[in-house]
Amino acid sequence: MKKKFNNEHTPKSSENCDKYSKSVSVEKWLQISPVLRLIKVLGLVAVLSLNIVSESLADCERPTNGICKTLGEKGTCGTGCSYTYDSATQTVYITATGDNARIADVAFHNYYYENNSMPAQTFVINGAIAIGGNAFNSPQRKLIFGAGGALILTGVDHDAFGNDATLSGTIIIPEGTKFASLAFYGVTLADNAKIYCGVEDCKQKMIDSCNAYVGDDYYGHVTRCLNAVNNMSNKLLPYPENCLKVGAMGCTKCKNSNFKLNDGECDRLRYTPAEAAKVLTDDNNNSVTITFKK
Repeated sequence: MKKKFNNEHTPKSSENCDKYSKSVSVEKWLQISPVLRLIKVLGLVAVLSLNIVSESLADCERPTNGICKTLGEKGTCGTGCSYTYDSATQTVYITATGDNARIADVAFHNYYYENNSMPAQTFVINGAIAIGGNAFNSPQRKLIFGAGGALILTGVDHDAFGNDATLSGTIIIPEGTKFASLAFYGVTLADNAKIYCGVEDCKQKMIDSCNAYVGDDYYGHVTRCLNAVNNMSNKLLPYPENCLKVGAMGCTKCKNSNFKLNDGECDRLRYTPAEAAKVLTDDNNNSVTITFKK
């Protein structure tokens, strides 16, 4: 019988194959071998799993491990970065903690969320923070500003704000902040916006970041980035003189004890000999002005 089975299992012609397939059904095969039953079950599970993954992949363009992100009521958004989401107003409130707070790359990029959609339209950031690469990338316009009126940017990575973002209020860029390629691509400033930049040659550094892009420029990324920087230039201001830190209302800390903070400005209290030599003259016209406040 075994010999006959082996002969039947390896037919030498299509006729023998047809004969064999008619004489032994799949069900009889499964009855004969428990192993084949297991293979059938595992195959069915694999097919179902494949279908589930395929459906998930279809929900967004760039799922992470086959899973599309959803914007929950609260969560983490990077290093020293947490958020809460108000779906009624479509607003995300971001809180930065620590000296190295950073919004992660693609944290709010629409392609990683269900239906390729980022439901939030407004982002309010509390605290100094660096913006990761493509963090806010999405086709819809976004409004981004700082809690208390001051948005403090300690770093701006590649294409951080995406295609269309409006920065509102006072934007503060401290000394030492780095700009990656296309840092301000697609950015516009609201009417009330102004930028205090402590970076030396700030505008030129922004221009350099546009020109640093070495990818395919089919869509004119460099040109659009340069246009954005040029449009910002009339609202790009240096730090107030002798100011170390800036807030929404002006200077919040002076460089040293030779100055006193006064309504967002640093009034000089004393001069070093070298500083005095720059302003004193030999014609007896030196004067001191004292202003009294009520």
